[in-house]
Amino acid sequence: MKQASIQHYNQFIRPVSDEQTVNRLLSILVELTPEAQKDFWFRDERAGNVCLFAHESAPGKILEYVQGRRDDSITTLYVVSAVFASRQALIDARNDMMTEISAGMFTIPGAIGIFDEGREREVYLKEMGTAQLLDLWAGAKGISLLSLK
Repeated sequence: MKQASIQHYNQFIRPVSDEQTVNRLLSILVELTPEAQKDFWFRDERAGNVCLFAHESAPGKILEYVQGRRDDSITTLYVVSAVFASRQALIDARNDMMTEISAGMFTIPGAIGIFDEGREREVYLKEMGTAQLLDLWAGAKGISLLSLK
């Protein structure tokens, strides 16, 4: 059952390696007024502080910006899919993955800390990008995401 769920999310969570597009979208986002930016953020106690930003300059792509508890973040560009179709869809997906990760570690999601080399510190699950959560969950189950493609 768990493998099917990992396979399900693996269909929809497709990161895109395109630094130029990420930088362009970030520059557009920061130019918006704080009032306009509010429409792109959700702050969920469990799923984290996340901004989902799509713009006509990057059709079919969506930027995920996950704010850390310190002055840091992780930003990932994805292909638009059902997981990123709405804030609620992303909250549900992130919560599903966090629940599965924590169940495998016999703890609660808020108690799990993973060392993030890029930030040079331990981060909680809600501070991780959605692709990182999927990778962590699959790795904990001994599943290679590449083998599911």
